[in-house]
This record gives sequence, C-alpha cells and structure tokens, in this order.
Amino acid sequence: MTEPAGAPELAPRQQLDLRIASDDGVHSLRTHVEYFDRASGRLRVGWPTERLRLFPLMPGQLVMVEVARPGDALYSIETLIESATTEEPPSLILRPDGPWQRVQRRRAVRHPVDMRPTSALQLRGTSFEPVAFSAIISDLSAGGLRLATVTELQVGDQLELAFGTPSGGAELRLRLTVVRAARGRDGWDTGCQFVEPSATEREQIVQFILAQQGAVARSI
Repeated sequence: MTEPAGAPELAPRQQLDLRIASDDGVHSLRTHVEYFDRASGRLRVGWPTERLRLFPLMPGQLVMVEVARPGDALYSIETLIESATTEEPPSLILRPDGPWQRVQRRRAVRHPVDMRPTSALQLRGTSFEPVAFSAIISDLSAGGLRLATVTELQVGDQLELAFGTPSGGAELRLRLTVVRAARGRDGWDTGCQFVEPSATEREQIVQFILAQQGAVARSI
C-alpha cells in the first residue's frame, strides 16, 4: 500500500537508491546523501556509478529517489536533476517533482528454490571492485533471498547477481545487501536483502527468477 508522507529522516552519508529510466531499461543505482534541505526538499547526492564509471545523467532528467527505513517502511519521491557537477566529489542536485510516498511493508512469502545465478559478484571497497564467487540460491521472497556459498561474505557486503534464460535471451541483474551470514556444515549460509525498494519491482524479480528456474528445469 502506498500513501502520501512527509520526508523521512535523511542524514549525510545515508544510503539511498536512484531509479533512472534510459533507452536500455530502468537502472537502480546506489548512492548516498550529501545534504538535504528540508525547507525546499532539495537533495544533494553523490553522482552514482555503474561499472566504475559515472552513470550518464544530465540536468532536467527525471529520477526516482527511494529510501529504505529498517523497521518502518519504504519512501520514494520523483525528482528532477537541477544541476550536476563532475568536480570532486561528483554530485547531483535533485529538486522534488511531487510529494514523498510511503510504501508499507508486507510479510514476504518464501519460495524454496535450488538454482545458480548466471553470475555472482561481490562488490568490494568504495570503488565496488567486482569479484566473482560461486553461489546457490536456496530460498527466495519479495524481501530477498538466501545463498549457500563457499566464499565467506560479511554483513553489509554489496552483491550483484545475474539471471539469464537458457536460450541466452532476457537477463536480469540485481543488487543485494548481505544482512546475515552464518557458517554451515559445507560453507556459508547467507541472507541477502534486495536493494530495489519498490514492492512491485521486488515481486517482479521473484516471478522472473521462479520462471527462469522452471525454464532451466524444462531444458534439462
């Protein structure tokens, strides 16, 4: 359920996500707050990167800002890029183009699965250096998923998983944050939360992965 809301608490260095539509699809990019002017609603945020490069953006472009509040709800607002600078540190000024919306959390239904992503990357350090690792997904919900890995992952680690069809057609890439890690008998049991805070998009992710598991099973 989505409802109008006041602005959530936003502090410098707090993480948030920018959802940006481009010719090749919708991108969800992690960045952080540099400054929030509560009077005008303007946000200054770090210029997000994708694969170690500044994501191409320009003034006037529409950007959806999404903020996850643990234990509360998800908040989103449509903004326009008012200005952008590549001077260090690169940043964007975002002007609100509507009210904040609050998305209430729902209890997630868990789906048992047994599949490997097409690729699994651990994004290390402030530069998010990609390091490949092997993983098997053991269950899935609209909140996140559970991984069985040989590689030890730490709470707070950022991951990127990719899922493709057996025919090599559509591919889904998604970002996750590690929220729980425990040593098991044969490796590590790791709980991950989707970065995508949109409830609708998270449910679409679940349905895509379940469909891919079915397609893989039929191709064997």
